Amino acid sequence: MRYLGASKLFASAVILFIFAGCTGSNLEKTVKSGTLDIDKSVTVGDALNGYKYFGKDKEWSTLVDSQGRQVVQFRGEIDFDKFIDASSEGITVTEDMLKKMKDNMNQIQSTISLTYVVQFCLNKGDSDSKFGVQYSGLEFKMENMKTGETKNQDAPDEDGTYLKSVYTNQPTIGIAYILLFSQMEVEKQAEAKKQSSAASNTIDIAPSGKENIEPQHVTAGTQHSSPPSPPSTSAIASTSFVPQKMSLAGTINGKLRIQMTLQAEGNNLKGKYFYESQKKDIALSGTVDNERNITLSESDTLGNPTGSFKGKFVSEGRVEGQWSNVDSSKSFPFVLEMTPSSPEESAGPDKGGTPGKWTTGKWDRVGRGESDAATLEITSVSGDSFGFSISAASGQNAGELSGTANIKQDVAVFSDPDSGCTTTFTQQGNSIHVETTGDCSGFGGIGVFFFGEYSPQK
Repeated sequence: MRYLGASKLFASAVILFIFAGCTGSNLEKTVKSGTLDIDKSVTVGDALNGYKYFGKDKEWSTLVDSQGRQVVQFRGEIDFDKFIDASSEGITVTEDMLKKMKDNMNQIQSTISLTYVVQFCLNKGDSDSKFGVQYSGLEFKMENMKTGETKNQDAPDEDGTYLKSVYTNQPTIGIAYILLFSQMEVEKQAEAKKQSSAASNTIDIAPSGKENIEPQHVTAGTQHSSPPSPPSTSAIASTSFVPQKMSLAGTINGKLRIQMTLQAEGNNLKGKYFYESQKKDIALSGTVDNERNITLSESDTLGNPTGSFKGKFVSEGRVEGQWSNVDSSKSFPFVLEMTPSSPEESAGPDKGGTPGKWTTGKWDRVGRGESDAATLEITSVSGDSFGFSISAASGQNAGELSGTANIKQDVAVFSDPDSGCTTTFTQQGNSIHVETTGDCSGFGGIGVFFFGEYSPQK
C-alpha cells in the first residue's frame, strides 16, 4: 500500500463536501449524493459517472487507509476512441492520430490504459460531517502483450485540472496523452516518461476548528512510479520567452522534417520554413500572444495562402500544435524546438564547419528541464565512423547509450544487434538531432530517453 502526498492539490481553493453525518456502509452513498464547490448544481456521483470520455469501466468502492479511516474511491478508465474530433487549446484529435498511437503500441507489442482516480475521506466534526478530496490523479498503465510485464505510473492532480476537466466534460486529460503517444517515434513513446514527485506534506482541507485529513493515495499494494508527462498547456503572462530571432527544427506529423526561421517584432512574427526533403523556402507571417499561443500563415511566391501553423510554446524552447492546409482538409500535429542558429548561418556539428564533417566534442540536449538533462559526447572520429556516448537522466533514474556510429555525410547510424536499438544522428547547423527506434529501454531506467536536439556545450 502506498501513500502519496499532494500538498499542491487544490491549493487555490478549498473543496469541501458538506453532508449530514454518515459512517460505514452509508458513506459511499452519501458521497455520491453530495456536491462540490466546483458546481453545486450536480451531485458528485452524476458528475463522475457522466463524464463522456470514460468508457464502460467505472467503479465505486470503499477502502480503509493506514489510520483505519474509510475512503470512498471512484475509478474511471479513459476511452481514447471517444476523443475523435475533440479539441483543447488548439489541438484537435483526428482518426489518424489515434491510429498512429495504436500502431506505435502494436509495434512494441504493448497496450496502454489511462484511469482517473479520485478519493474522498470523512473529516470529523462537532456536528455536520465534512468530506474532503483526499486524492485526485491519473494512473497510467503500459502492459507488454508478449511478456505480461506491466508498468504502473501515477500523475497526481497537483492543481485540480483533472477534476475540473471531468466536472466540465472537457477532453484535456486524454488529448495530452494521445498527442504524446501519436506524434513520437516508437521508442520515444516507450521511454519518454518524465519523472514528477508528489509533495509529502499536508494541506488544510477542513475549516477552522475541524480535524485535518492528511492527503493520501490509498492503493491495493501496487508500487507506482512517476507518469509520462503529457505536453504542457500552461500559459505565461508575457512574451519575454520569445527571442527577437528564432531558429527552429522539428517535424510535421512525426515524419516530415522541417526547419524554420522567425523574427519577432513585438507580438508580430515573420519568417520562412522549408521541408528538408525539398529545400524550398515557404514564407511565414503571424503572431504570438501573451499566453504563448502562436499562429503562422504560410504563402507561396505569389502571396497566395497555402496553410497555417497553430500551436503554443510549451516551454521556452519548444512549440507544439497543428499544421493545416489552406482549406483545412488536412491537419497534422507539429513539433518544433529551437536551435542555436539558422540553417544558413552554420553547418556541421563543429562551429563554422561544413556538412558531413564530424568532430569530437560535447553537446547538451536543449528544450528540456534539469530533471531530463542529457549530454552527447563524440569521443573519436575516423573516416567512416565515430565513437559516442549519451548520458541521460530522468529524475532519480539515469542511463547511458554508447557505441560506434557509421557515417554517411551528415547522417550517422548506430545499431545494437542484441536489443535492436537504433540511434540516428543528423547534423543540423551546429546542433545534432538524435532519434532512437527499436527497444532502447535496456540502456536506461524508467523515464530515461536519449532522443532530442543537442547543442554544443558553451
